[in-house]
Amino acid sequence: MASADTIRFLRWTMVVHGIFPKLMQDLIARKNISPKTLYRIIWNSTTLMKNFNKAEFRVLETLMTHGFAQLDTKLIYKIMKFYRIDFVEPPTGLWGSNPEENEKGVGDDIERIRIWHDTLIHAADVHMSETKFDDFFKIFIEVGSRLDMYLGKKIDDGYEKRIANYKTCSLDEEMKPRKFHARKEADWLDERRLDADDACTFENGDQSNLLFKFDVCNRESCPESSSNITEVTDHHIENIREVPREEFSSLSCKEHVKIFYKFCISHEIPLCDDCIKIHAKCIVKQLESVARGIKCTEKFMDVDQRIHSLFQNTNNVLQELEKEILFISDDKKGFQKSIEECKKEFNSMIDNVKEEGLENIESKRIEIHSFQHKISLLNLSVKEMEESIVVLQLHASDRELFLSLPRFEEDLQRCENEFFLNLQERKTAKIRPIIKVKTLCDLTLKISHDPTERQRCRLSLFQQPFSVTKLQRIKNIKLKESFVFEIPIANQANHITGCTIMEDGVMCFVDSKSRCLKIRTTDGKFKGYFLFSIPLDITAISISEVAILHRTSIVIYNVIDLYTGESILIVHVGGIVNSPTRIASDGYGNVFVVGAKNNNIVAISVYGKEYKKLVQGFRTIKYPKAIAYSATQRQLLICSPIGLSAVYASV
Repeated sequence: MASADTIRFLRWTMVVHGIFPKLMQDLIARKNISPKTLYRIIWNSTTLMKNFNKAEFRVLETLMTHGFAQLDTKLIYKIMKFYRIDFVEPPTGLWGSNPEENEKGVGDDIERIRIWHDTLIHAADVHMSETKFDDFFKIFIEVGSRLDMYLGKKIDDGYEKRIANYKTCSLDEEMKPRKFHARKEADWLDERRLDADDACTFENGDQSNLLFKFDVCNRESCPESSSNITEVTDHHIENIREVPREEFSSLSCKEHVKIFYKFCISHEIPLCDDCIKIHAKCIVKQLESVARGIKCTEKFMDVDQRIHSLFQNTNNVLQELEKEILFISDDKKGFQKSIEECKKEFNSMIDNVKEEGLENIESKRIEIHSFQHKISLLNLSVKEMEESIVVLQLHASDRELFLSLPRFEEDLQRCENEFFLNLQERKTAKIRPIIKVKTLCDLTLKISHDPTERQRCRLSLFQQPFSVTKLQRIKNIKLKESFVFEIPIANQANHITGCTIMEDGVMCFVDSKSRCLKIRTTDGKFKGYFLFSIPLDITAISISEVAILHRTSIVIYNVIDLYTGESILIVHVGGIVNSPTRIASDGYGNVFVVGAKNNNIVAISVYGKEYKKLVQGFRTIKYPKAIAYSATQRQLLICSPIGLSAVYASV
């Protein structure tokens, strides 16, 4: 059974051979210099080359195939020591010196790793005292903690925890002597490799497969390679791979079936024994001497880089293709699902359009019949007046005609007023369903009205049929309170900044606090629609449309179609009107906007997409806040907060 000193020595060995190499590999990899680049730098630098022996060069060659994985503690230390660019922060003292207890830089910890590594390699026996054991683990648990922080490792995956675990972990009794003897044999082989030659002298024979370990062959007749393989048969050997002979088909001459060992400089081709006879007059050299350093030549590096790039590119393309296949599959499922949903939505919307369209048509038919009935009754009254006045003209005396004329005039005024009011109440916009289908999977069907078409349909039997004073005499005008209502409060108190009333009695309000348009329908119900920005004012611009003024735009809504939540048109006024405050309309698609900051008035044609600055800088008014337009008088009224007002006539 192993003694306590031997077990402590084994734990020390496990840290030195199990932790130190991995730790040093992580430190050298942190510089972000690729292993292949490092190998080429070492090979092309005479200053670095002289610091390594043949056995170390054999290990350095694995940088091209295995990265930093084959580099041991001593070799990485030499690279850090002799490399011109610092891989890590250098020691406080010189490289190779013993760090003081208070010197705790990364370079100082690397020196501690070197010292304890060399101490183990040159140990005279396999015993370790308890004091030395405690000192070792105390030092390197702290070193592991500092280097974990330097490398950015988490506590659970860090070296501090792994080193501390080796101090107290349980060991299999059968594994203790095996690990110990394996360590001693590995150290003996390391020393032996310092003097071993890396060239294999075996050049003959035939074998279906080759085994490679640091480019050492395993042919039984090769004295150098077979002895090395035999010596480590009891160990776990890594990085040995079986290579099919076909990969090395270029090593032998296909014509003579013999191995190449010479090279013709004149023709730049390898030669076997039989080929040499043909090239007797050429410059011929040993193939080994010509091939030496091939891994650092530009040609090899170019091929290596191209292979690597092509492999990466094909991998990237394959990954992208996999993603595209997944996307296409998802798109197919989503498309099929959308088609089914669109079918349902489309059928539902068609039914709604049909129902609403028929209701609108029936409503319009009833309205026309009602209007026809009123006009028919009025027509009969006018016909009776016409017959009466004809009778008076033929048979009545002047006196009788004079006395009857006021009655005729009063009846005529009543009929004219009734006729004009009926025309005003008559809805002239022709309702017709228009199906607007958006992009697939986002179908929207709605009843809409073309504003330009509506303008052309406007009923105008008379240019100016009657004077305003003839409609109803001022002395006969009386006002009475029809009803009182309160606008519902949403999430916060109302802050109404503008209102307007449509010809059909629908009332519209804009609330700047809740940023919404509130509509009161003729049946007394309220509807609210959220606006994209704070509303400043509102005005009616046609029978069914309103214009809402915002800070940088004017948004046109069709009140009838507001249930779709869509606006008909957005007119951006940024740069045209600075700090707009109020808006007015002439009722025919033109709006007037007053700007408080620039003291100007701008007329904007909503449908013509034109604008004109009517007034630039008021003479007497500053910061106008109110505006109104009279279509009959063709006058524009502007007012400031302090009461200064101005009237502009349209000429």
